[in-house]
Amino acid sequence: MNLIIPNSKVPPHILFKIFVYAMSNGVYSTRMIQQQCEENINYMWLLQGYATPSHMTFQRFFAHCALDILMNLFSQIMEAIARRDTLTFNEVFIDGTKLEANANKYTFVWCKAVEKKLSMLPTKLSVLKQDIWNELGLDAFYMNDEFVYTFLAKEIEVRHMVLVQGKGKHKTPLQRLYERAESLYEKRKEYE
Repeated sequence: MNLIIPNSKVPPHILFKIFVYAMSNGVYSTRMIQQQCEENINYMWLLQGYATPSHMTFQRFFAHCALDILMNLFSQIMEAIARRDTLTFNEVFIDGTKLEANANKYTFVWCKAVEKKLSMLPTKLSVLKQDIWNELGLDAFYMNDEFVYTFLAKEIEVRHMVLVQGKGKHKTPLQRLYERAESLYEKRKEYE
């Protein structure tokens, strides 16, 4: 790996080892990786006597390390594991779990829950369209969720409305419909 990180005294191959070890232990924050390097004996061993890098060193490493380099390194790791016969690639199992990337915590969402919520969105959208007709007299029955969302946003802009939030503020029916449309649109994007 011929990657040079500016102002870093720790070689990139050691930073990569620490990166892989941290990710495998659920440590995603660069500040937490730095703290682990200061406190955890396993990280100190990986540092091989080098001084603890700052969190910015890790950040620069992640920023300068191109995706193709990381993919190449991970594929080399998988090949080394396969050569030692500790892992076979004959069978692949998918447990129906969707993983979400989140720097602060490790979460997962069951596939059936996502499918169920996704199947409920059209019903909620048709109720929203009916409410738009009842409240505003606007025809939105032919629109999908994205068009409803942008349509209501333009309607707010045309009417020169200011969106309100907080205690003591009363939302207009248009704002309530807009927020419901926004929620439906965002949920669909999240579930897909």
